[in-house]
Amino acid sequence: MKIDRNIRQITILFIVFTTILIASIAYITWNCHIKFLVAILLFIFVIYILFLERCRRIFINIKKNHKKTFKYQHEINTITRLNGIRFISYLVEKGIFISLNKMGEGEYFEFTPETLYSYTHPNDLSLIKGIVERLNQAKVENMSYEYRLKIRDTGNYSWRYTIIRPLEINSQGKVTSYIASDLDNDKAHEMTNNLSLFRKKIMFITSINLTMFIQYNRKEKLFIRLDSSGEKESHSIPLDFWFDHVYPEDLPICKQLLKVMDEQLEEQYHTEYRYSFPSEYRWFSIDIAVYEKDENGEYLSYMCLCSDIDTRKKELQKEIELLHKAELANKLKDSFINNLSHEIRTPLNAIIGFSNLIDKNLTDEELIYYKKIINDNNSQLLSVIDSTIDKSLFETNSMTMKMTYFTVKEFLKKIYQKFTTQIPQGIDFNLVYDESDASIRTDGRWITNIISALIKNAITFTPKGSITLGYQCKDNGILIYVKNTGIGIAPKDQRRIFEMFEQVDDFTPGLGMGLNLCKTAITRLSGTIGVESEEGKGSKFWFWIPCDPSKPATAQ
Repeated sequence: MKIDRNIRQITILFIVFTTILIASIAYITWNCHIKFLVAILLFIFVIYILFLERCRRIFINIKKNHKKTFKYQHEINTITRLNGIRFISYLVEKGIFISLNKMGEGEYFEFTPETLYSYTHPNDLSLIKGIVERLNQAKVENMSYEYRLKIRDTGNYSWRYTIIRPLEINSQGKVTSYIASDLDNDKAHEMTNNLSLFRKKIMFITSINLTMFIQYNRKEKLFIRLDSSGEKESHSIPLDFWFDHVYPEDLPICKQLLKVMDEQLEEQYHTEYRYSFPSEYRWFSIDIAVYEKDENGEYLSYMCLCSDIDTRKKELQKEIELLHKAELANKLKDSFINNLSHEIRTPLNAIIGFSNLIDKNLTDEELIYYKKIINDNNSQLLSVIDSTIDKSLFETNSMTMKMTYFTVKEFLKKIYQKFTTQIPQGIDFNLVYDESDASIRTDGRWITNIISALIKNAITFTPKGSITLGYQCKDNGILIYVKNTGIGIAPKDQRRIFEMFEQVDDFTPGLGMGLNLCKTAITRLSGTIGVESEEGKGSKFWFWIPCDPSKPATAQ
């Protein structure tokens, strides 16, 4: 604008001085003497030379300003080109776009909305058409949007970010033209996509590993639960609420964790505790690190990464239990081998020894005595072998139960009569039963073995008093018991005696498998077994089996 004004001024002055010069020459020529004429012409000539010099200087300034303006415009064009920025104007009345890029370089051009549509990505076409409709409404508003535009040089689509603002507004308040800055947004869009992908990865990892982000605000003493990406706040967790949901035994661990954060003892810290989430106590691994600091280096907040490790903890506990069981099994194996060796060698030695003593010179009494010793040791040896075989069959799930129906009263009478002659003197042997003649379907052989084992056990530990065999109908099943007035069993030993190779008295012959075999067999028959005892007053061993083994129940 300043250059155009200078040119107009020079043109006017040139016309004025030229007119004055011609008029002066004509006047002087007709009315003046030669000397005066020469003087006047010299004066006018000097004035004209000064005028031309002034014009020259003005033109020089115009040229300099033009070069300077072009230089600035070139720099602006270079900056916009390198940064992928384009400036576009939209004329509402004409409905056309004007590219303002490379101003002063002769590259202005106009294009219609249809041309813009042809270069727009198909998925963004509805967006651009909507923007053009809004421009044609000539409202005073700012707009911004992102779309993909095909680049002529490469033929590929490039992400663009466009900001539109009103440029000229008429007296009616309508926009007559808009100005838009169109920026290359490929890198920003790529960063946004990468950030979005990173958030998705974080969310996937946290969801798979059941991990939560929790921020602790030191000044407010408040936990803040964040979303799965660790960015947005979900809800606050007051300290009282936190403490109420910690497993009681783990409260000292949580108090130490809080002390570390409140007193700024560590920048990083790890601990584990149980927390009620959402309604059951579960193990959590807690890793904390300083998240925010002020200008003085004081810790403002910690970020806590809380991972659910309950499954891992339980699996570890199972491994520990399995290791313990393996160690116990090794001990039991060693104990079994030692006991088996002892229990087999002892009766074998007796059998071999007394067999060698039998000859024709023995009296009848001695012969009967030796035979009895040999038979007793044979029975003991057979019992050890039978128990070992039966236990092996149970352990390998090879034992087959033969289920039959029989009357309980008659069944117990036969067992009672069998043991009547085996009860030592000084001990009363009784049979007690219900008047009802109950029938049951079970494995009679194993029921006989179990009752026999309980009676033999009672005989061993009852020096005097009584032994009672009985039964009663209970809970849709039969409860059979053997009661004695023997030495009794301490409470700490009552559960142990049903385990493998366990005995109350280590000096009593046997492998310690009798009661364990009874428990295994009763369990296979869908029943339960137990003992009620008091030291010095005797014991009552019982087992309960259902009338129908396919519907097991629990004895009360």
